[in-house]
Amino acid sequence: MYRCCSFFGEIKVDDITPEMACEIYDFFEYLIIHKNVDVFFSASESDFDLFCEGMLFAIKERFSKIKIIKFADKNYKNTFEDLKYQHVITYQSTNYIKRCKDMARISDYVLLDSLCDSKIGFEIALVACFCKSNTKVYDLNLIMKRAAKLLSAN
Repeated sequence: MYRCCSFFGEIKVDDITPEMACEIYDFFEYLIIHKNVDVFFSASESDFDLFCEGMLFAIKERFSKIKIIKFADKNYKNTFEDLKYQHVITYQSTNYIKRCKDMARISDYVLLDSLCDSKIGFEIALVACFCKSNTKVYDLNLIMKRAAKLLSAN
């Protein structure tokens, strides 16, 4: 039985701080080690999507069992670079938000970047929560606040 995580956001790669990168890495590692997540879905469109993918490809060197699956839009043309994915699914639409919602529907865990566009994040979180009763939704903004609070306490 596969356990799946999807991630999406609109934050630009230049706005991802080293602290955020560490938290994202720790989050993915936690899911793999403690929650047995072995499939990650990506829309492969935003800077955040691509950043998370890059991090997962690095993590895959330690955890070879994980699979990274790309949900491409209907106009996507496969390239040699797609060989790094375990699968590329060509989606019937070019709409990024629709792809994200559908990925959230089939995920056990969802990582949202609500730092830039909370409306999109909120919309996807609602879909994830109401479509699959056990889906856990994580907000990068809240993860960062919690980490800052823990650091200040020490």
